[in-house]
Amino acid sequence: YIRDLGLTEYDAGVLTANEEISTYFEALITKHEPRICVTWFTVELFGRMNKLGINFENLKVSAENLCGLFDLLKSGEISGKIAKDVLDIMVETGEDAAKIVESKGLKQVSDVGAIEKIVAEVIAANADQFAKYAAGDEKLHGFFVGQSLKASKGQANPGMVNEILRKFKDSKK
Repeated sequence: YIRDLGLTEYDAGVLTANEEISTYFEALITKHEPRICVTWFTVELFGRMNKLGINFENLKVSAENLCGLFDLLKSGEISGKIAKDVLDIMVETGEDAAKIVESKGLKQVSDVGAIEKIVAEVIAANADQFAKYAAGDEKLHGFFVGQSLKASKGQANPGMVNEILRKFKDSKK
């Protein structure tokens, strides 16, 4: 793993600790980039297992289901924040990622009109800060992105929020 996948010695040690873990990881990397798999597997999944006192033998999340979560993340259907929330549910229930996203209405919003409306509302609620931002105070960009994501409950596509916010700013020049 160290030579072939460029993993750290620590990560390789974790992933080869037992045959079940190694087999699970191998299933993940057949469909997704190894670095992403390592992070989500060793940090996110193992972290939740440790927190809940679940050992690997009792894990309800199959490699196929975790790949399904990666697919949703990679396609932009869900954000990283939402993916972590979905993983919480998956670890507890073993439910399929796509079903969780669908049943809980967690799909990332990528509709330009909907995001423009959210950004416009945030700007209207913070007119003084927006005037400073439009005048060149770039530090406020993060504030507006954060407020817009908060207003969308984390569902707005962050890249689109950035783009739309810049358009609003440019139209004020």
